[in-house]
Amino acid sequence: MEHLLDALLTVFIPAAAVLLAAAVYCLLPGRVACEPKSRRALGWVLVLFLAVSLLQLTGEFTLAMFGLAWRSWLVSFLQGAALVLAVVWTLLVGLSVLCRDEAYSVVRKVILGVSICVVIGSAVTEGLFFWTFSTVEERVVTYQDRTLVEEDRGFLDHLYVYYEYHGPLVRGARSVDVGVPYGECLQEDE
Repeated sequence: MEHLLDALLTVFIPAAAVLLAAAVYCLLPGRVACEPKSRRALGWVLVLFLAVSLLQLTGEFTLAMFGLAWRSWLVSFLQGAALVLAVVWTLLVGLSVLCRDEAYSVVRKVILGVSICVVIGSAVTEGLFFWTFSTVEERVVTYQDRTLVEEDRGFLDHLYVYYEYHGPLVRGARSVDVGVPYGECLQEDE
């Protein structure tokens, strides 16, 4: 399995570089490789992807300085949105460049087509797999007049971890000791 992941990364990195080069070529001003509508769509999807990625990364860094972290559902949402935007961006690059006959030679179109297949294949197989298994089930509970976020970190067995509740988007960064054995579910106050 480890060799398969190494092989996929070895193929993925050049494929992503080819797609990035095609997108830069298409987005540069004065180029006729893409139609204005395609260029505008590529630009907007790229801006959305960068916004989602920057929100997640800078948000994690900033929240960590205050002892907070994103809630699990928001992290899953941002990762899923970035994955979908990356696939849409890849398809837009392919459609905007490959549909223009005069823009690329046959060899360049074949290289770009293979790169598109590799990137989308990696996103669908690896990205979707890792995104699915990185989602964490959570709920907000009240225990001894404290509002906590309960996350189930277990895979096959339940393993509950509790964090301070700080709102619908953020939670405390460190787990809280609630007086039950580690990993067990507490009974909610009624």
